[in-house]
Amino acid sequence: MRWAATAFFIFVAVAIVVNSLLECSEDKQHIVSTGDKGDTTLIALEHKFSDSTDVCFHDSNEQSCPESSNVLNAEINGQPIEELTGIDRQPTSSWKLSTPLHTQLAQLEYLSANGNLQAAFILAKNLRYCFYTPSDEESYQDRVNKALDNNEDDHYLAKIAENYEYCQGVMHATKKQFAHYLAFAANQGHLDAMLDYGFANTELLVKVESETRSALTARTEVLAAQQEYLTTAALQGNVKAIARLSDNLWQQKFGNNDGSQALAYLYLLLELTDDSQLYSRYQWQEQRMSKQLSPEKVAQARDLSQDLVRNIISNIQSELKTR
Repeated sequence: MRWAATAFFIFVAVAIVVNSLLECSEDKQHIVSTGDKGDTTLIALEHKFSDSTDVCFHDSNEQSCPESSNVLNAEINGQPIEELTGIDRQPTSSWKLSTPLHTQLAQLEYLSANGNLQAAFILAKNLRYCFYTPSDEESYQDRVNKALDNNEDDHYLAKIAENYEYCQGVMHATKKQFAHYLAFAANQGHLDAMLDYGFANTELLVKVESETRSALTARTEVLAAQQEYLTTAALQGNVKAIARLSDNLWQQKFGNNDGSQALAYLYLLLELTDDSQLYSRYQWQEQRMSKQLSPEKVAQARDLSQDLVRNIISNIQSELKTR
């Protein structure tokens, strides 16, 4: 089944390339500057389905999925790279700043208010990073004293000091805005924001959102948004989103279901990846799921996975035609 799907992808990719050469204008052929003009679709397909080196499948709910830093991925998903005037980031990070957050906070807020999705995403990442960090000298000293009472080592104390220096001066009321900025970017189709919201700690999001509505309403809305963003990213061929969505569906995170959807997304993951290590890593999960479902549900899952494959190919075709 996996080889058949691979052959199907190659056939579709070649067909689209030929069609692009016949129909696309010269400027559309420059979607990607690397390689031959006619290889645009092949490059897009290869990138989308090879992003599997770090799949966040059974990660704890505390951990966010690493964002995609590949320029092609952003362009293919309708996200033009936005200039962040005056924003200085660390050379090894796509979001952490080279100076304390408060020194660039106003500029990030201004850019976000003017619709810059990348600025909103970076601001959300920084505010959440600082969420549990002391905001003033007194609370910082309390944190240090507790660490000393617990006999924490020098490395732990140095990390507290480093985080405090980076986050000091940013009030907790501002830090809570991370959910707003993350949802804003995700709602506008920013892929990294969708992934980050989908992987975010659900309880933290509910805690923040329940300040303006009931806890039940907040939880319902947060879970619905996480499922929506993960599904959208999955239908763009993002392997991380597919893996997490399968896991969440199997764990009944988004409500009761019969398990066939979870298995369908896992079939999709196994079909899309050419990474043999990743394939072996999750094949046992597929076998475990299949044993717990009826033959009818397994058959439904296989059919649904093929529908998902066709949807992904259709989405890629549509994206390329708009370039």
